[in-house]
Amino acid sequence: MRNVGRRSMSADQSKRFRNSSVLGFIGAPEHSGKLSHMRQKTDTWASEVDGAGRGIRRNAGWTGSHREGNACLMSGAETARRPIRARNTRWAARVSVWLSRLGVRPNAISVASALFAGGAGLCLAWTGRSLGNFQGWLFLSAALLIQLRLLCNLFDGMVAVEGGYKTKSGEIFNELPDRFADAFILVGAGYASMRIDWAPVAGWLCAVLALLTAYVRALGVSAGASQQFCGPMAKQHRMAVMTVACCLSALLSWCGVDWPVVAVGLVVIGVGSAITVVRRVVRIVRELEGK
Repeated sequence: MRNVGRRSMSADQSKRFRNSSVLGFIGAPEHSGKLSHMRQKTDTWASEVDGAGRGIRRNAGWTGSHREGNACLMSGAETARRPIRARNTRWAARVSVWLSRLGVRPNAISVASALFAGGAGLCLAWTGRSLGNFQGWLFLSAALLIQLRLLCNLFDGMVAVEGGYKTKSGEIFNELPDRFADAFILVGAGYASMRIDWAPVAGWLCAVLALLTAYVRALGVSAGASQQFCGPMAKQHRMAVMTVACCLSALLSWCGVDWPVVAVGLVVIGVGSAITVVRRVVRIVRELEGK
């Protein structure tokens, strides 16, 4: 009981002491100036904090809207571009910067892709009239030129978008050389197996199907659908099959084995391209009907 009373009395006394201290401090003439000065500083600090808070909120709102707008732009730009994993690598970024500093324009890179593809098609067609080690080197050269064609397809877009060299005719140079490049390689691959009667026809048929896959994609965009880059036999898949077929044919040629690997690759590309056309048409129709 004594402790409780002592605690209650001490609490009451401390409350009275605080009130009397505050009243004494306020009423004291020597502290009134200090109090008004403290109030002014407090008001100034509060207004500064409030203004800074509003500024931060305004900046945060602008930054958020700015980022949101950039995200929408990037999203639209990314969906309009073919998804390529190598585009996000450091070496690709460095090469694209190096090409930009050299003054290489994306349209020139796109034309170079068709030239590399034409060289690959010539090498493939020439293998049908060659034998032995020379035939193997022709197959290997075709594989190398196909990969150079793909690198051009990578860097023309990177130099145009990331390098800031986009032109009004860029889409023409981006699409048209690709159509010629596919035809050059696939038709040349058809004549690489001259001893197989249906091989040249398969090469021309694959070239038509490759054009059809690109046409369906462009048709969907013109109708209001999004870009459809699905496979299983999109451009990069077709070139991957041809590269593997060329490398295997080179090894077999050096070993003295004559297997129609390129012709088999054409069959794989033809069937896969037909499936790709059907898949893209189905996706485009579903998207348009769902709007």
